[in-house]
Amino acid sequence: MLNRVTFAEFGDLAGTLFVHMCQNAATGETIRQVYASNPIRVETTTCDITETARRYVEPGGPAATLLFSRGVQAIMVYTSRVT
Repeated sequence: MLNRVTFAEFGDLAGTLFVHMCQNAATGETIRQVYASNPIRVETTTCDITETARRYVEPGGPAATLLFSRGVQAIMVYTSRVT
């Protein structure tokens, strides 16, 4: 379970989520570093999350799209169609 904290950067949020989802600190650190080293990736990811929430009318908006499996599946479908 995540504690109520404020994340300074998107990479910190993503890294923390992956630590808890994968139960692997190294994976979380890799994700954090990837986002920290590439601001365009953050912009693209947040755009994908926002657009997915809009297109698939995810209850809870972008946060639910990012955090829950139905939203994650929708993001994968959306990005596979865009790329």
